[in-house]
Amino acid sequence: MREAKQAWRGKRGNADERQDELAFALLAERAKYSATIFDFRPLRPLLHQIPPDQRSTLQANLIYWSDSYDALICYKTVTPLKPQLQREKSAN
Repeated sequence: MREAKQAWRGKRGNADERQDELAFALLAERAKYSATIFDFRPLRPLLHQIPPDQRSTLQANLIYWSDSYDALICYKTVTPLKPQLQREKSAN
């Protein structure tokens, strides 16, 4: 997971990571607004109560993100850059 994040640095591409990150798929599903802020601070201790050998893939993914950030902005929909705009931005 961390290696995939490192590979994204400095690159432009599809920012919709719901297929790759279970936590993002869950948060997008739960988002009430087009942009919703999720506060991970209250969730962090609850997730860490789950024994490591009993964590689901989703729970492990949520732990990773809640340990990395206090809050996360989730957009219900992500519109990819149009190919022409992508080329213009990469030229700058």
